[in-house]
Amino acid sequence: MIKLLSFIFVMGIGIFSGLSQNLTISATLQAPTSGCNLSGNETITVLLVNAGPGTHFGNVDMTYELNGGPPVTYVAPIATLGPSAVYIYTFPVTDDFSACQQHNLRVYCYAPGDPNNANDTLDFIVESDCAPIPGTLSGPAGDVVCIGMNSGNIQLSGYTGNIQEWGESTDNGATWSYTSSTADTFPYLNVNTQTQYEVVIGSLFGYCPSDTSWVYTLSIDQLSNAGTLPADFDICDNGNGGWIQSTGYTGNPVDWLQSSDNGNTFIAQGVGADSIPYLNLSDTIQYQFIVQNGVCPADTSNAVTLTLIPGSYGGTIVGPSVVCNELNDSSLYVTGFNGTVLTWWYSLDSGVTWLPTIGGVDSTYAFSNLNAGTIYFSAEVQLGTCPSDWSAPHVLDVLPLNITAGPDTTITEGESILLNATGGTSFFWWPDENIDDVNSQTPTVSPITNTTYYVQVTDINGCIDTTTAIITVLPDLTDLIIPNLFTPNGDGFNDLWFVENIDAYTANEVTVFNIYGQVVYEASPYINDWDGSYSGNILPDGTYFYIIRLNDPLFPDPIQGALTLTGND
Repeated sequence: MIKLLSFIFVMGIGIFSGLSQNLTISATLQAPTSGCNLSGNETITVLLVNAGPGTHFGNVDMTYELNGGPPVTYVAPIATLGPSAVYIYTFPVTDDFSACQQHNLRVYCYAPGDPNNANDTLDFIVESDCAPIPGTLSGPAGDVVCIGMNSGNIQLSGYTGNIQEWGESTDNGATWSYTSSTADTFPYLNVNTQTQYEVVIGSLFGYCPSDTSWVYTLSIDQLSNAGTLPADFDICDNGNGGWIQSTGYTGNPVDWLQSSDNGNTFIAQGVGADSIPYLNLSDTIQYQFIVQNGVCPADTSNAVTLTLIPGSYGGTIVGPSVVCNELNDSSLYVTGFNGTVLTWWYSLDSGVTWLPTIGGVDSTYAFSNLNAGTIYFSAEVQLGTCPSDWSAPHVLDVLPLNITAGPDTTITEGESILLNATGGTSFFWWPDENIDDVNSQTPTVSPITNTTYYVQVTDINGCIDTTTAIITVLPDLTDLIIPNLFTPNGDGFNDLWFVENIDAYTANEVTVFNIYGQVVYEASPYINDWDGSYSGNILPDGTYFYIIRLNDPLFPDPIQGALTLTGND
């Protein structure tokens, strides 16, 4: 668009012979024209008009000034310009119209003898437009608001041009509604749906196409919801533990609150999770859960109350603390307990390890024929879901605790030995053969064969127990008679080599050699059955040699000798 601002009138009169000329500049600027993105090398073209009745002869000085800058003058080589004639003149140089603004262009002409200089100068405005810059939209911190609880403005910044309208979309840009607003802010109030915004920006002078900003999305956070805590429940004073969990909450866990004064005051626990543990609480406690969803206000759950109640208690065991070994039949009882007796336990190693008893029923444990030394008993009691509790150990001594008799030993036939029993005050031994006093603590015995002696010991409590002493009787080796002659001729007399008393040494070994060192007979053990044969044939008469090994710790050395076999030849 070209605008004529003003004429500059210069008074003067030119007198020519004949009709006079009158040069002027046309109000229509030929170039440049206002538009979008003019360049830095625009051509300037104007119309020079002869408004007088006479003909103009000769050159004309043409001058322009751009934005108050220095004059630029060139000579237009016009030979003649008749009345009402138009001369199109283009300055031979270009100028810079690229700046986005209104450019003030003044053009004037000068010809000697022009009688009217008042119309020789014209001012033009050339609008150089630029494409708009849509700028950037911004909103609340994080571009998020709480559903139905919000107000504020969407702000446009960093733009150039003219704001024409604001657009809103609640269906992710599928459809838009527009509001004719030229403000650089757009208000929102209690938005409850994710909304997108955009702004249409026109150019400064309207020559360039409009542009639209990037889409700005205002997101919505749902209201915070702390969810639901479990119903109130009891906890046991003899031990408790577990987790409290919130369900159905919306948002991020912030913290848990705890109160020990029935909800009058709550103390933050610093636990940013949806569950909180509790362990061995010693009082009634309340908990609350705090959740915050995005920018929405935090929400606090209902309070759950953990009521402390008396829990399982094992009580005390009463009953005998000393009984006799094996000869016992009694019961233990647990009293003062809280709950149900689950199991009776016992320990044989002073409580290090425990084993379940057999036969414990409710609060009573019946026992009989116990033969251990010291036994610990405890009753396990449980109330509902509370941890079980054990009664204090009850120690039961089973007496006598330690009796001995003996020693177990080996004697040679014909010898005597002194036995000794301990652990009691009275004693009774059996069998009563070859014993000097069956009621003595230290009787002397002279068994002729292997004998097990039993002793019944009675202690100061009247408890009775029995133990043994084993006496092994070895025959006198001098009774081992080895014949040096036998006659295996079948006459029924001296037909076998009979070694008297060898059967007392059950691990014996016998080997017989001929004079050449060859083994002609061997047996382990030897049972007095060699008939002088070898491989089913009677050996010839002669001298043979034997080795007898008794394999007894008391007689470690082998017995060697010679025997004569005769009567076969």
